[in-house]
Amino acid sequence: MTLSLLFGFLVATLVLMIFFGVWRLLGPAEEMEARLSDYETDYDIFYIAGITDLREHKTRDPYALPIIKSMFVKGAFGKTIAHLLSQANWSINPSEYILIMIIGAMIGAGIGILRGSLLYTVLLVPTFFFLPYFYLKNSANKRRQAIAGQTAELLKFLTGALRAGFGLSQALESIADQLPSPMSDEIQQVLQTVRLGLSLPEALTLMAQRVQSDELDMLVVAINVQYETGGNLAPTLDSIGKTIQDRLQIKREIRALTAQQRMSGYILALLPIGLAIFMYIANPNYIMRLFAPGWVRILPASALLMMLMGFLVIRKIIEIEV
Repeated sequence: MTLSLLFGFLVATLVLMIFFGVWRLLGPAEEMEARLSDYETDYDIFYIAGITDLREHKTRDPYALPIIKSMFVKGAFGKTIAHLLSQANWSINPSEYILIMIIGAMIGAGIGILRGSLLYTVLLVPTFFFLPYFYLKNSANKRRQAIAGQTAELLKFLTGALRAGFGLSQALESIADQLPSPMSDEIQQVLQTVRLGLSLPEALTLMAQRVQSDELDMLVVAINVQYETGGNLAPTLDSIGKTIQDRLQIKREIRALTAQQRMSGYILALLPIGLAIFMYIANPNYIMRLFAPGWVRILPASALLMMLMGFLVIRKIIEIEV
């Protein structure tokens, strides 16, 4: 109990220090440069080009949280969070999201303290800390997969517009509202970036770096090459569209063939938990022996850890790159 209270006190102290920013204060000088530094290095080109109003709705810089900024945001973890936020298209900056993760860790520590168990505290703190991260990563992956699936449709509309006599910029403007989200959001952002001063190849390259989709990379590379060498872009895009359709078809076939293995992984991971809940409802005294004070609690903790490892191994085995 004493160790749990001490650990919870340390976590609460750390969160308060981060919130009030007592370690380092960040001055208001060079405000726009400081704002842009919170995002990925991909956006440095906007500052060089003299563009200062990019994504104004996302430029809320938390000067009241300098410790989060210095300890997390400027490191590799902060860059990962920034990139995932950009992929998910969330209107929140890395400092604020890392603060949410720290508050989650504090909630886990509080639950452990209320339970009066050091084991619960040690297990719940990292669990509640990384839950927002995994949710963000899952949202970014879903959006990236949706964009990859809509790339073939984008190429179809774009090829038709080019053959009708439109220029590339005009073609993108004409089809921006015809495409579903999230592809339409990305195209609108590309057009807005062009209006702010960058060339179309640079804007498309930034979009490809942000989304990180192989299908979209093929499109951007073809457009950039056409800008450098000239020529008719419509036949090239038509060929790339057929390639992307075949690629997506193979991915769908692989997903169908591995559906049983994915389901097996979910069942193997959830069946012991469901059985434990059923046993707790049927005979609480029997199952609670595993959670009695002492080293016996290592058994359920080890079982959960091995179940998680097994689930991740199964997911890795069925993850086939195309």
